[in-house]
This record gives sequence, C-alpha cells and structure tokens, in this order.
Amino acid sequence: MNGIKDWWNQNSPRDQMAMFALALAFAIYILYAIVSATHSKYIDQLEKNDRANASLSQVRELSAELLAHSEASDRSQGGNLTEQVNNSLREFNLNLSSMQPQANEAVRLRIDQANYGSVVAWLHEMEVSKGIKIKDSTITTGSEKGMISITVTLLK
Repeated sequence: MNGIKDWWNQNSPRDQMAMFALALAFAIYILYAIVSATHSKYIDQLEKNDRANASLSQVRELSAELLAHSEASDRSQGGNLTEQVNNSLREFNLNLSSMQPQANEAVRLRIDQANYGSVVAWLHEMEVSKGIKIKDSTITTGSEKGMISITVTLLK
C-alpha cells in the first residue's frame, strides 16, 4: 500500500488531477454501461409483454367471434339434436327404426336396412357439417348386398 502512496505522491499535482479525472470518467462509464444494459433488458421485456398482450387480445376477439358464430350456427341448424337428426335423415332418405333421447344432449338411433353409402354420407354430414359427434356405433350387415343396420349414439 505504501508503494502506491509513494508513487502517487511522486507525481505532480497536475498528473494527479488528470489521473483522478480519468478514474472518475472510467467509473461513470462503468456505471452508465450497467444502467444501459439493465434498461435495454427492461425495454426488451416490455416489448415482449406488449406483443403477448396484443396476441392475447386477438385470441380473445377470435374466440368471442367463434363463440358467436357457433351459437348462430346452432340456432340456424334447426335447434335441438332430435330435430337436426330427423331433418338430416329425411335429406338422405333414411328410415329411422327407433330413437331414444339420452342424458347430456345425446340420442341413440336405430336404422334398419339402409344403403351403406347413404349411411356413411349421413354420418359424415352429421359430424363435419353439423358438428355432432358420434359417441359409439354398431353396424351389422343387412339381408341384401350393400344394405346395413346401424345403431348409433350421437352427441351434440
């Protein structure tokens, strides 16, 4: 420690003042670099949060739009499940043998001696266009070629 003091005292007051100013400038630079880096990280995080908030609000808008569209679609598709099934069966010229409403907006249907292609097209229409899910089904061959009997449970 005495070596540093001796070295300091050997320098002229002008050199001491210059070294002090340089040390002060270096300390200010280090402080500025630390603050700047922290500030930059903070700004980046704020921008990331803004993008996330914008994305979240867009998702909320789209979900509200989808919900409104879904409700409008339900109203336009003939109301309850049994009405939709009856209307759809008429469109595909399928004869219903029995229908049993079940819990949770489900209905169990039995169709006897129907054309396989018509039944598959009807099931596709129910799932894809009307959004009705097939919970379970049992298909057996009919008495003639290409004819089947089906028991199916549909969920809204």
